[in-house]
Amino acid sequence: MVDLKAAVRFIRSNAGSFPGNVERIISSGGSAGGALSALLGASGNSSLYDSYLKALGAANTVDNIFAVGAWSPITNLDHADMAYEWEFGTLQYNGGTVNSTISDELKSLFKDYQDGLTLSGKSSYGTITYSNIDDYILKYYMEPSAAKYLKSLSSSSLSSYLSTNRWITWDSSTSTATFTFSDYLSHIGNRGKSVPAFDSFFDSSSYSNVNTSDTAEVVEFGNSTTNARHFTNYSLQKTNGDSSATISSDLQPIVNMMNPMYYIMNGIKNNNSSGVAQYWYIRDGSVATDTSAIVIINLATSLENLLGANHVNAWEDWDQGHNVNADPDGFISWIGDIIGYSK
Repeated sequence: MVDLKAAVRFIRSNAGSFPGNVERIISSGGSAGGALSALLGASGNSSLYDSYLKALGAANTVDNIFAVGAWSPITNLDHADMAYEWEFGTLQYNGGTVNSTISDELKSLFKDYQDGLTLSGKSSYGTITYSNIDDYILKYYMEPSAAKYLKSLSSSSLSSYLSTNRWITWDSSTSTATFTFSDYLSHIGNRGKSVPAFDSFFDSSSYSNVNTSDTAEVVEFGNSTTNARHFTNYSLQKTNGDSSATISSDLQPIVNMMNPMYYIMNGIKNNNSSGVAQYWYIRDGSVATDTSAIVIINLATSLENLLGANHVNAWEDWDQGHNVNADPDGFISWIGDIIGYSK
């Protein structure tokens, strides 16, 4: 992130040497790269990075950018374990169920987090809460996505798909698809990660030998002397057997800095969007299991609350998986729209 911000500052400081408009910088990426693009777009000019940028010798100018393209961004890591269990807790992993006690505890923690966001949904939906997340996701993302996909099929392909997926109710007269959230989860089939999905349990005595086959995030929060560190109080407490344990004071600011929601929610609280990229293009696959859909939908919704719905173009691509760019031409057209380009 420090390198990316330094690059933005370098481009701005050398505007005459670069083609194009340095006030129209757009960052795009997928998965972890989508997370970095989201962070770059959300954290513009944040003072939290000042000491790092100074130490690097970065140019003394601003580092906010114009727009973000993010495909399946793996964000909000300090709440991602909770969200993962909310969505995928009942699904199997590698042919078996995960620890239901851990899953239920994380799911319970997610209720407090989601309700505390008090985000307003699209149109006149009202506040999105733990009790209506599934309804909101279906109404504004998954059912419209399924309908768009089904409408694109030939008559024979449509008949075949609906025959295989009888859980979907298709109204051909209105081109609408409806289904239950539980049936949608069954369609996904299996979870992609164990529990916890991100801040995995590991023995502090073996920090240098952490197995990252399931999660690399514990290593992401390591430092110059420690290969891996827990970044949530929950996993730290479970690992240490100490219900009062909290992550170190030096780590908490870094956890905040690595979460775009931290900057966006502060922007909503203070009614200030000056450092946040003004336009966002966010995509995910409807059957992706690398993170919960609500993590990505919360990101989009918080940006809609801060910037306005016309500044956010978010969509779930039907039957697509993680980090799939199903419509590259659509992204390029969107860029043309936001910069006012006309053919």
